Amino acid sequence: MSPSARSGESSPLLSGADRMSPPAAHSSDRRYVLWTMTAVACVCVLAVAAARAAVAGLSGSAMPSGLKAEIDPEEELGIGLVSTADRLGERDFIDTVVHMRYFSVLDNHRSAGLGEQEKAKLVKLPRVYGFFDWVIHTKQVWPFDKLDIRINDDAQDVLVLPNAEDLKTVRDRALLLPPLGEGGCRSLVIAGEDTRLSKLKDWVAAILATQKFSHVYFEAKDIYMENVDTVQMGFNSFYIMNNGVSNVMGAIEAARTRPKDRLIAAAWGKMWSDDLLLKQGDNERLQASAFVESQAAAGWVKREEWDASQYWDQLSHYHFMLAPAGAGIQAPKLAEAWALRVVPVTTKYAGFVDLKAQGLPMILVDRWEDLNEQMLRDYLQSPEYRNLDWQTVQGFLNPASWRQNYLCRKEGTP
Repeated sequence: MSPSARSGESSPLLSGADRMSPPAAHSSDRRYVLWTMTAVACVCVLAVAAARAAVAGLSGSAMPSGLKAEIDPEEELGIGLVSTADRLGERDFIDTVVHMRYFSVLDNHRSAGLGEQEKAKLVKLPRVYGFFDWVIHTKQVWPFDKLDIRINDDAQDVLVLPNAEDLKTVRDRALLLPPLGEGGCRSLVIAGEDTRLSKLKDWVAAILATQKFSHVYFEAKDIYMENVDTVQMGFNSFYIMNNGVSNVMGAIEAARTRPKDRLIAAAWGKMWSDDLLLKQGDNERLQASAFVESQAAAGWVKREEWDASQYWDQLSHYHFMLAPAGAGIQAPKLAEAWALRVVPVTTKYAGFVDLKAQGLPMILVDRWEDLNEQMLRDYLQSPEYRNLDWQTVQGFLNPASWRQNYLCRKEGTP
């Protein structure tokens, strides 16, 4: 991790640039190559992937239906975050954005109100899974099925669900990997579920001790840990379906030109109520709720509750969004905000410090009481905000660009 990420200092955005600063755990020669969202998502040919595995003579389960293993050439070039509906069909939108949750099992909570086509989209593997040599979900964790994909013995990129059993599997298999040569690259991404780094730090340390990975990323990074950076989690496909894909696409398109006439949004609790959060011990959002209530008389921020179909359109009117940490530190609200050119405001968790150092715009405070209206209005006049290149920021939400930012294999299939 870079000194700036450890100290809490952030790297400035490059205005008008086609590249972003290297992520904290990367060397300076691994610069971000930006692509923005594109028009059409490609379809994975499962037979080709299966043939690759057969030729290599590797163990592991066959690729489940829906794995995306190739990128459409047009998407590589990038033509904007999202186009109008006549250029990008709703059925393809989910495959053009980063999301890390694989819902192999749908309960009534997640499937209520969704049609069969929407349900089918939710149980597909996320597109980014197709970029990995190994995908390890060997422990049955609801709502995930067991999943163990190995395309190559000498893996360059590995994805593992954050739990002790799967991390032990990675450690054991890593011991059999060939050592990294000088300048060698092998990435481990620990993501796809909410378990925090603080609960698994000993297993992560054991993996680091093998010295078989040049880059280790953790999604729910709540503590600082040397040589562990944060991977951006992207969206939640269920939330997108629940909001309505056409509503999401329309709001993103409108946000490109719509003047922002409101200061800061504070909208959460539609899916997870404060009472439920209290039972789960989620103090961060409860503290944020208390802070918003304390500012009621001042009038510059208030709690909102929008209908799911109106959520994206409403959010697109704001400059900022209050985005308290979720159960897994990151929450889809971050990606939703960036997609709509809204700056998230949250407390200074280690993972958020990393994301800001990677070039994603955020306002970080030590505690909610440090936030005030004048701070936000001053930020709107600051060079940091005025020089924001939103096309660059939104490129982070595209699978091809996400791959460039975090993984060793930059193109092709495992």
